[in-house]
Amino acid sequence: MKRFLNKFICYLTAKRAITFSLSIFIAVSFFITPSIAYSQNPQWIVYTTQNSGLPVNSIRAVAFEDNGVVWIGTGWGGLVKFDGTNWTVYDTSNSPLPHNVVWSLDIDNYGNKWIGTPGGGLACLKNDGVNWIIYDTSNSPIPSNYIFSLIVDQNNTKWIGSGASLIKYNDISWIIYDTTNSGLPLNAIWALALDNNVKWIGTYSAGIISFNDTIWTVYNYWNSGLPSNEIREISVDNNGIKWIATRWGGLAKFNSNSNIWTVYDPSNSGLPEYHLNCVAVDTNNIKYIGPSGTGLVVFNDTTWSILNTSNSPIPSNSISCITVDVNNNKWVGTGGGLAVYNENGIVSIENNYIQVSKDFILYQNFPNPFNPVTKIRFDVTINKSNDQKIKLKIYNILGEEIAILINKKLWNGSYEVEWDGSDYPSGVYFYKLETESYLETRKMILLK
Repeated sequence: MKRFLNKFICYLTAKRAITFSLSIFIAVSFFITPSIAYSQNPQWIVYTTQNSGLPVNSIRAVAFEDNGVVWIGTGWGGLVKFDGTNWTVYDTSNSPLPHNVVWSLDIDNYGNKWIGTPGGGLACLKNDGVNWIIYDTSNSPIPSNYIFSLIVDQNNTKWIGSGASLIKYNDISWIIYDTTNSGLPLNAIWALALDNNVKWIGTYSAGIISFNDTIWTVYNYWNSGLPSNEIREISVDNNGIKWIATRWGGLAKFNSNSNIWTVYDPSNSGLPEYHLNCVAVDTNNIKYIGPSGTGLVVFNDTTWSILNTSNSPIPSNSISCITVDVNNNKWVGTGGGLAVYNENGIVSIENNYIQVSKDFILYQNFPNPFNPVTKIRFDVTINKSNDQKIKLKIYNILGEEIAILINKKLWNGSYEVEWDGSDYPSGVYFYKLETESYLETRKMILLK
């Protein structure tokens, strides 16, 4: 199986509907795809320790099998397998996993799971789901037990970024690259990406390197447009453009064919902060960026949007990893749980959708686009006595609350509220219906 960690599109074939009891949220897409209609499907699904088999809420890595099984690397909760219904946890108490923190995760062409840990070395769970192989400094050539990143290429070769070298392993032999025998400027390798046969290597504090199996090329703060030498993630888009998440330098865009750099940071873009943990590109070439504490950032090469805890169901503003599956679902690991997001509605190949609560229904505003007044309609159809306060709020594109239309208890029935945007500029706005047990967000456009 080909799955390039947070860089290339992953392969996911869901074999059943996800029926585990969980919290489900709906919203409308940021980017409209007219030829496909998924309005009946939830846009968000959030998994936490409260509604799933996750042992902890800290999510560090996600990978997919061809059969639709999802593998999740956690912070201090071990490795988790989720088949859409059942959750299985592998940790140091019930398996040979050498550490309960999983820093990196990938699945090779034979279905073997490769797991990088901080201090426990490299673990491989074989495709039978039973047998393990542990590689560490005591039994293999790897020079460090700290495995920051790993990726499997099209030849099934494993590329492993450790605290002391770049490692190449083809299941038979090991090659260790470090500052003494290669063009690497630093031995601590934090990020890896593939662009055809070229390896893009992100170091902890010495910039990035391209390696085509012969030539090493170093790009750093001093000899290129790279804004910071501290690299946290590299993703390659559909046009071969490299997107680089840095610590303290924001987001760098690099066209390696023309040697053109573009830097996005809070001073010149919609990025809310300079410290980024991750970046991924979906099938529509839309970029998803994970800052350290301000929510999920969406960039379509023109418009910036921020999905945070105030305007979306995302469980935490601290984003640690983003992985995109073949259905364009974004799996977002946070400090507060795992969120699955698709602006057009979460989909699977077999179109098995999760059932959504019917207690509340929020409709698309009308007219939309509007100028300057629009109507928002929703239904309350809860079967039991409704003692929940209902809130209907308006947010701008930055996620800032600008109006509260309803904040009170309501009985069953249909309700319609007008919002007048006369005092606000043209642009994208969001309206959110929220109760103690339900949350739904939709997009509307004010066009003057």
